[in-house]
Parts: sequence; structure tokens; C-alpha cells
Amino acid sequence: MKLFKLTLLVLLTVFITGIQAQDKKDDHKAKCKMMVEKIQKTDANKDGKVFACPKCEVYQDEAGKCSKCDGELHEMTVDEVHKAICGKEKDHHHKTEMKTAKDFDKNKDGKVFQCSMCPNEISDEPGECPACGMKLKEVSVDDACKNLTKAKEKMEMKKKEMK
Repeated sequence: MKLFKLTLLVLLTVFITGIQAQDKKDDHKAKCKMMVEKIQKTDANKDGKVFACPKCEVYQDEAGKCSKCDGELHEMTVDEVHKAICGKEKDHHHKTEMKTAKDFDKNKDGKVFQCSMCPNEISDEPGECPACGMKLKEVSVDDACKNLTKAKEKMEMKKKEMK
């Protein structure tokens, strides 16, 4: 009976942790979508540029000062704001998988930053995983590609097991 209770407790803990991780990912996607829509509306003259306060997340279509902190607004492209908010380029369509890790090595130094929990989350800059919030780990492009391949194989095996 004790073994059953312990097993049940472990399963419940794993289940709750999985739900929390999914909620965090869903929250990120919702915030990203909402903020992108806000930025697109802010760019009233459709020139692809807005003025932003990075501290307060205030955006407007004209130069000036932040309405919250009175700091100077910085000119940014809509794509730059999108990347800052979502952690990805504008045209990622809110998907997490890219073709290859080499696509992220913008400075061509052979290294990228990858999430050890979410191998599809790769950046050329250090930071946190937009999906789970873990710190991205510096890896070689080759290792990042291997991690992506392993993750894809693991996912395919799970799909086969479910059939």
C-alpha cells in the first residue's frame, strides 16, 4: 500500500510539473501574439518602425519620451521588437522547430546557445529559453544539430509507441 501511495504521489508530481511547463509555454505564445498585434497597430504609418521604451514596454509611432518613466524612446524596427518580445524572428509563425542549428549561427563563430530541456530553442546570444525559462547553454553548432536530431528521433519513437 505504501508503494502504491508513493507511486501515485510521484506520478501526480510529474503530471503537475508537465501542466505547469505547458502553461508557461502557452502564456509565452499568448503574450507574444498579443504584443505583436499591439506593435502592428502602433505602427500606424506602416513604415516598419516604432519607438520603444525597453524598461516599460511602451511603444509609439513617433519619437519622444516614455509616458511611464520619462526616458528617451529608442527607434526599432517592428521585426526587432518582435524578436525582443518573442525571442524569435517575425516570420517564425510561432513554431519552435527550425531546419538546422546553423540557421542561428548569425556571427558564424561555430557556437550557439541551446536549451537542454527544449532542444528546438536555439539562439546566437545567451539568454533564457522562451519556452521553459531555463538558461540557454553554449554549444557548438555541430552539437546543437546532434541534439536536434536526437530530440526528433525521440519524438518519432514516442509517436510509434502511442500507435
